[in-house]
Amino acid sequence: MELLHGVPLRAYTANGGRVLPSRAAPILKGILSGLAAAHDRGILHGDLKPSNVFLMRGTDAAFVVKLRDFGIAKNLDTAGGTAP
Repeated sequence: MELLHGVPLRAYTANGGRVLPSRAAPILKGILSGLAAAHDRGILHGDLKPSNVFLMRGTDAAFVVKLRDFGIAKNLDTAGGTAP
């Protein structure tokens, strides 16, 4: 398991809950990229919420987004549904 240094999105938004658009866009892009990568492998996350989105500082001070807790993930079948 990868050791992550950063903060969950839930903690990042705890003081008022608002994120500047200039920071929100890259975070959202990271979330969508992570979900797309999982879906490309036939995996549905199943429990996406702010505490399962982890923010780390990248080399250019932008956030690197990691999705956590695939514990209740499901496999997608070829029709786009879920398989047990």
